[in-house]
Amino acid sequence: MFYYASKVLWILAQPSNLIVFAIALGVLALLLGRRKLARWLLYPASAALLLISVLPMGQSLLLPLENRFLPPVDPPVDVDGIVVLGGGIDLGVSERRGMATFGDTGERFISLVELARRYPEARVVFSGGRGWLAGSDLTEAKVMRGFVRAHGLDEGRVIFEDQSRNTYENALLAKPLAAPEPGERWLLVTSAFHMPRAVGAFRQVGWPVISYPVDYRTGGELRLMVAPDAGQRWRELDLAVQSWIGLIAYWLSGRIPTPFPAP
Repeated sequence: MFYYASKVLWILAQPSNLIVFAIALGVLALLLGRRKLARWLLYPASAALLLISVLPMGQSLLLPLENRFLPPVDPPVDVDGIVVLGGGIDLGVSERRGMATFGDTGERFISLVELARRYPEARVVFSGGRGWLAGSDLTEAKVMRGFVRAHGLDEGRVIFEDQSRNTYENALLAKPLAAPEPGERWLLVTSAFHMPRAVGAFRQVGWPVISYPVDYRTGGELRLMVAPDAGQRWRELDLAVQSWIGLIAYWLSGRIPTPFPAP
């Protein structure tokens, strides 16, 4: 129920969707002669559309997420395991094109191959199911099998968990497959903005990990300059709001131990 509710609620709460809904309702109010209601909808929506398009609002929200868990200053000499989270494979395009197709979080999957080669004795786990509401039975884990083979890594080295649909299920379902022992050192690879929620979920299931963030969206500090790419501003804001809502929802539902997990 949590999974389905989160998908539906996010459609309603996504900033870009809210603006579109407000404009559509404002136009409808105009057509119906409700001019006062139309002004209440269209004026704020238009102002928000302009401000979000030119100001780094998304960046300002992403920065504290990405700076929460920094990469290791000195990467560990030895690690016992590496766990890489899914979430960035376009399953629809991958299925139709017959090849692995990544979104903006492709660095996670490149890191799997790189780290597996750097630590040849480490156990490697990839956790990723479908994570969508409808479609075929293709999972991220199945796509990753082909990606691993194509990059010359023995797929027998990788444990593939293919049932998880969200971050908490990544931790919950990957743990019995990885069978981590007390005192072992496991690297957790996921996007930097996603790391606080991911580390919190792994802590909640009793699996201590070392953060290894990738897929950065910010340069580490806020740059107050007008951007010519309005679409990029909107994508950043949607991503940031989704990440913060996810943290709150996970904390309220007991899936992470604190509202904003820290190192």
